[in-house]
Amino acid sequence: MSRDDNTQLSLEEAMSFRSGDDLTGDGGDGKSAPSQPREPDPGESAQFVSFAADKRFNIVRRVGAGGMGVVYEAIDRERAHPVALKTLLNVSPGALYRFKREFRALADVAHPNVIQLHELFFEGEQIFFTMEYIDGLEFVEYVRGEADDGGDADPAALAAEREQGWERLRAALRQLAAGLGALHAAGKLHRDIKPSNVLITREGRLVILDFGLVSDSITETVRSTEAGGVVGTPAYISPEQAGGQPASTASDWYAVGVMVFQALTGELPFKGKGLKIMIAKQERDAPVPSSIVSGLPKDLEELCLALLSRDPKARPGSAEVLQRVGSGPTGIRPRASVGQERDLFVGREAQLRALQDAAAATQKGRAALVQVYGRSGMGKSALVREFLARLQRGPAVVLAGRCYERESVSFKALDSLIDALAKHLLRLPEAKVAELMPRDVHALARVFPVLQRVKAVTQAPRRSVDIPDPRELRRRAFAALKELLARLADRAPLVLHIDDLQWGDRDSAALLADLLRPPDAPALLLIASYRTEAHNGAVLKTLREAARGELDLRELHIGPLSEADAEDLAQSLLPAGLRARARQVAREAQGNPLFVSELVRHLLATGERPGERGEVTLDRVLLARIDGLPPPARRLLEIAAVAGGPVDLRLAGAAAGLPETHSALATLRSEHLVLTRSGDSEVIETYHDRVRELVLAALPPDDLKARHRDLAFAMENHGERDSDTLALHYREAGEWERAGDYAQMAADQAAAALAFDRAARLYRLALEFKPHSDKGRAELSVRLADALANAGRGVKAARLYLEAAASEPPARALELRRRAGEQFLRAGQLPEGMTTIRQVLAAAGMSLPATSRALHTSLAWERARWRLRGLGLRERDPKTVDPDDLVRLAVCRTLSSSLSAHDLPLSALFQARYLNLSYKTGNIFHAACALAAEVAAVSSGGEADRARTEKLASAAQALLQRTPEALPRGLLALSRGIAAFHFGRWRESIVLLEQSEQILRGECTGTNYEIVSGQSHRLIAHFLLGDLRVVGQRLATFIAEARDRDDSWSDALLRGGPQVAYWLAEDDLPRARAEIGYVQQRLPEESLGPPRLWTFVGSLLVDFYGDDPAAPWGRVEREFADLETSFLFHSQWAHVVLGFLRAQAALLRLVSDHGDSERAGLVRLVEHEASRLALETAPWARPLGELVGAGLAAIQGQRERALAGLRAAEPGLRAADMAMYAAAARRRLGELTGGDKGAELVAAADIALGEQGVRRPDRMTRALLPGFPGR
Repeated sequence: MSRDDNTQLSLEEAMSFRSGDDLTGDGGDGKSAPSQPREPDPGESAQFVSFAADKRFNIVRRVGAGGMGVVYEAIDRERAHPVALKTLLNVSPGALYRFKREFRALADVAHPNVIQLHELFFEGEQIFFTMEYIDGLEFVEYVRGEADDGGDADPAALAAEREQGWERLRAALRQLAAGLGALHAAGKLHRDIKPSNVLITREGRLVILDFGLVSDSITETVRSTEAGGVVGTPAYISPEQAGGQPASTASDWYAVGVMVFQALTGELPFKGKGLKIMIAKQERDAPVPSSIVSGLPKDLEELCLALLSRDPKARPGSAEVLQRVGSGPTGIRPRASVGQERDLFVGREAQLRALQDAAAATQKGRAALVQVYGRSGMGKSALVREFLARLQRGPAVVLAGRCYERESVSFKALDSLIDALAKHLLRLPEAKVAELMPRDVHALARVFPVLQRVKAVTQAPRRSVDIPDPRELRRRAFAALKELLARLADRAPLVLHIDDLQWGDRDSAALLADLLRPPDAPALLLIASYRTEAHNGAVLKTLREAARGELDLRELHIGPLSEADAEDLAQSLLPAGLRARARQVAREAQGNPLFVSELVRHLLATGERPGERGEVTLDRVLLARIDGLPPPARRLLEIAAVAGGPVDLRLAGAAAGLPETHSALATLRSEHLVLTRSGDSEVIETYHDRVRELVLAALPPDDLKARHRDLAFAMENHGERDSDTLALHYREAGEWERAGDYAQMAADQAAAALAFDRAARLYRLALEFKPHSDKGRAELSVRLADALANAGRGVKAARLYLEAAASEPPARALELRRRAGEQFLRAGQLPEGMTTIRQVLAAAGMSLPATSRALHTSLAWERARWRLRGLGLRERDPKTVDPDDLVRLAVCRTLSSSLSAHDLPLSALFQARYLNLSYKTGNIFHAACALAAEVAAVSSGGEADRARTEKLASAAQALLQRTPEALPRGLLALSRGIAAFHFGRWRESIVLLEQSEQILRGECTGTNYEIVSGQSHRLIAHFLLGDLRVVGQRLATFIAEARDRDDSWSDALLRGGPQVAYWLAEDDLPRARAEIGYVQQRLPEESLGPPRLWTFVGSLLVDFYGDDPAAPWGRVEREFADLETSFLFHSQWAHVVLGFLRAQAALLRLVSDHGDSERAGLVRLVEHEASRLALETAPWARPLGELVGAGLAAIQGQRERALAGLRAAEPGLRAADMAMYAAAARRRLGELTGGDKGAELVAAADIALGEQGVRRPDRMTRALLPGFPGR
């Protein structure tokens, strides 16, 4: 259009004007700009207002201005090359939208014949973008040359000049067809094709410019009017546009026809003012060019007239234009454009429906995981992109990310997904984002710093307490992410997609599994796509196993396209004249969409028929393309392949030894061998994994090493200190020492980032590269052991501690062996743990008692010393304390805590020694820890020891005022919670145990063992309260944490106690049995601590629920004696529970009507337990005794006595806060009462049990109170 019709100035168009041009006109003097950008003119620079861009861009000159913005020639200091820079003058919403649209239009277009945009900047109130600087002639000027109208020129010379012009036209059209075809394939219409928007450089490269009027054409048509007027230049718009009809790709080709007409004749096909031209082209066909100029090439004239057809359907497109103008030289080797296969999609309707069904399932409030897998090139990504594109037409929030094979970041499967999350939050209004913020968002932002870009994140209230324990920081971060995603999912359907998950890591898999795990999983759909060969790999297996049975898990295999769909795909890619070959292409591709696309390209570029010269495989096609590259482009491609993922273009260019990368990059992009994208910097990566694999396979070993070395050197020179990546490249280059140094740095960074599995892997790598003579190997081994210990891999950590201890001085070696023993014991490995501990004790001048009698004698002696000492503590200067006593303190604390789950007498002995040593040394920290532990130990005696327990707790509390350390505070809260548990105060116990966990997690390190102990007691307290739904929720969370750190002992410890009743409440007896079996397999035979007791209790509950009445008594006969004679029976809680359960098993045996001799013994046992329970001081024991007596009376036919016992037991159970047992007693009362009254009692009990999450009240009653007739 003329500037009177549309005054907006695009940057690309401005670049076509030279000094002195009239920027309001449409023409030019035909002289090109200088080939090199000028040095800044101080006089000109002085005219510039203060401009934020000059921090990075050196402004050379002002090129021009239009209604939309000002255009400058500039030097990009970072990239050291010229750019064109366009600013936005009018920052109105409409202008801003159009400006951003102009920039973003080419985001998905990478082609040497389309101008390359660089970056869009928002700096304060200034908005600008940059793009490549184009120095060239307009299309018609270039084609027609500078020959005059003939004059006195030699006819032969004139004819030769004209012939050269026709060849220039054909060459230019080939490039224009390729560039415009790429634009259309990306779903864009240009809508302003004209000579000034198509420049050709001196090297012969054609570039399409000016995207100010570009539009999306996903439906292939858009309205051609904006704000009530026709959009475009009247001389070049199509007849349908002139008539106000929708524009299409054919409209752009009409404009090309006008340019061809000009090139052939020197005139426009229709003359006059804008309106007159628009009317004329609707009423009549364009004139025949040869009616104006004689001697025109027939092929070009026919092409021109076809392009100018009034019927849009009759106009040729990119492929047909390329076919008509042949394949001669163009200055840049032509690439047959078949669109971008990333945007092509055919078939797969069944798979799309499967994804839609999965998305619909999340609307029921449950998370779903779909694993989309198939071989490389099968269209997994295309399928998911198509699904997500359809989904985004609605209200769904879609967050998409990808893993890269050699990208080295913590939580690599999540990293780009979190980037997408940050971008989404940045697009929302600040008030809405603030509503989404979770409590621990700052912990999340520490793990994923990109979230700090979000204002609501940085302004969220901070928790006052720092989190020194890296595991706790990670836990809170993950919980915050889960909460944030849940809030997003509450407001709109939420879909996450992670592509190429085969390159993920176990840390990410654990996090993803936790995000999806009930009970508080966000109702989101996670789509994980990956290659078939990774289906059973560690990452996918971890995710699948963690999710199985706990969420909607689906698998979607993507195989070859059907032959019909493959043929449809080929048909869509081939021009009309070649579509007969579609079936042949489909058969050769064997259903592989990538094969189809590449074979079509090969066919268009070479004219070769598939199968014509032997088998045409994708590898052959790609290798031919790679082998034909110029050396600079080949080196740049090799660097991109070696990088294994996106790499900064400047860095890649430096590694390839290229002073500038434009021409090499243009070649690679045109050959569909690389992709680029811009952000803070431009990055390059191979177009497809197959390209990368072929390039690497073709490199000789020495050259491959050299490329890795070149890339590592370039990273160092550019200040890129990605230690993990540098370690990898130096390893591949054979630079072992440097690889080791960087691996160690990367491991330290991973440990600081809480990615302990990754840290362990990197420490192993560093050890692999360290010479055995290196003095730093021992320290590296210790760091590796620390990482493994933090990751919950106690056994591996212990063995590494022992290995490191072998080369350390005695004092350091003793400490490492102590850590090893602690890890063994806490992992449930008693034999190895005790062997190690004996060595530690010997080195510390201590020993284990040789016999049980010696143990109890030692324990009595230590306790007597403690009672004589009293609670008063005199603090001592640590310098005056014997260093050996300090060592013994650490050893005693380790043994007192680590043995508490396995050997209570030995644990009690070292607890007593720990108390005495802490007071002897005057160490307040250790004394406070020891007193806190003593509170729990003494409280196990029950009500008789309540006063003493409270006295000890007060003394420990007083010591807390004298030490700033958080650990004694956390331990005291834990012990007070366990004491409340022992005294039957279940609710108080839960509150105190939750408080202790907050302290131990948030303010301490290395306290996982203590945390799990508190969690176990909380689960049992919730069971006794009857909160079975809470049991299920907590159980899922606690087990997930144990799995996350690969802590099999804690996993087992948490599963097998009375909390197994949750699965009974779900009426899932097989799962309950499996849980008990899982624990029994992992419980050491020699272990006789609380886990053994709890597993026995859980096993009996499962037996009672089952259908074999003999099973419970059989278990009692096998296992009860060991428990009864153990240290466990010193606990009032233990002997109350064990006595009650043994009596219930005996009653069930009596119900089975066994012989008189056995019956008499069983009756005596039941009577004994009922009497003993009645005498217990624990308030909750008496109603349990009444239940036992009622059961025996019912079996003996003493109905009234049984009824009285049940009536007495129920209120006692309610008073003891044991609602589930109270409901079971009411149900038994109703069964025994009978009639309408009895039915009412049963119904009321069923309602109460149902409210507690019980599906089968009758069977749960049988599990709780099995010893009644009518089982």
